[in-house]
Amino acid sequence: MIRESARALADLRIVHLNATPDGGGVAEILQSLVPLMKHAGVNVDWYVLEGDDDFFRITKMLHNQLQGEPGELSLEETDIYLRRNERIYDAMRDVGADLWVIHDPQPAVAGAMLDGSSMKVWRSHIDTSTPNQTAWNLLAPHVSQYDAVVYSHESFCFPEGAFCVGLYQSPCNR
Repeated sequence: MIRESARALADLRIVHLNATPDGGGVAEILQSLVPLMKHAGVNVDWYVLEGDDDFFRITKMLHNQLQGEPGELSLEETDIYLRRNERIYDAMRDVGADLWVIHDPQPAVAGAMLDGSSMKVWRSHIDTSTPNQTAWNLLAPHVSQYDAVVYSHESFCFPEGAFCVGLYQSPCNR
């Protein structure tokens, strides 16, 4: 059944992008998913973004704020986040893919920068149903640029009235 489903993807190059090669839930998923997809005949690759300690500290704060934690990024922290995403995007342009699957907020802005020649999916593994408003204001314009948004659970969707397309049916639609 998996190979039959994979045939529909036979002509596509799919690339997953996340923040770490190990030590997190997304990495654990991709360590199994990517080899399974390859074994089923899908042309798939997995890339890990480059970031420094400041970037990962900032994206951890953003990650927590998207889950409702109070606070906000400073202008300097926002600038670091956006500039690193520009560099991630520059590296992505050289890779080429028919479908990008961008995991979580760390590379979300970079994925949004991709032009219309590739489909792009933002895969959120966190509960963003009640985000901190400042974090929401930073990320939402970028995530709205994706062709689809996929959540781990239907209750994790951004607030009602926002975009919510993809894996789950939800009251919020793009």
